[in-house]
Amino acid sequence: MFVEEPISALDIAAAIIEEHPGLTQMQVHKLLYLVQAANLAWFGEPAFTQRIEAWQYGPVVRYVAGHYMEFEWSRIYEPVSGDSDELSPRTRWVVKRIVSDFGDLSGPELASLTKQETDSPWRQVRGDLPADAKSGDEIPLDVIEAFHRLHGVVPTAPSEEEAALVGRFVEGDEDALADLFESVTGKRPVVS
Repeated sequence: MFVEEPISALDIAAAIIEEHPGLTQMQVHKLLYLVQAANLAWFGEPAFTQRIEAWQYGPVVRYVAGHYMEFEWSRIYEPVSGDSDELSPRTRWVVKRIVSDFGDLSGPELASLTKQETDSPWRQVRGDLPADAKSGDEIPLDVIEAFHRLHGVVPTAPSEEEAALVGRFVEGDEDALADLFESVTGKRPVVS
């Protein structure tokens, strides 16, 4: 089976912003978390290696926050760092899927979504901390993966065609990923 090397969370954040210009920093962080959750749940691999922390308003990648903190609640129309060209076709597809399903939710709605379940990864890490308490505790990747494999990531199920292509990929058919990417984007990825 094909294994992808994780890339920088900044590269994925750049792709999220390019896919949906005008997001707030809070939206970028929650979408970044959901991309990581989807990649872990669907492919068993992290999309990026930077740690996700259980901050007061939900999951945050501190490494990315440092690059975007100046925006506070302002909208971000273009990335300040990172290179979306670094994304593999599979990671780009995950970003497109997450942004398509969740990109129109507000920052507070996305924060609520990532914190809502009583056993969500964010809640598991924060434990009994008061709602307004600060925390920099890491949300472990295995906790994110286990939760989202059980509870899902996106509200809509994949189409029958997508499910069949994912099934082929899981069975070791590496061409299935290219077929899936083409079915979603209309373009066949070129892998060198």
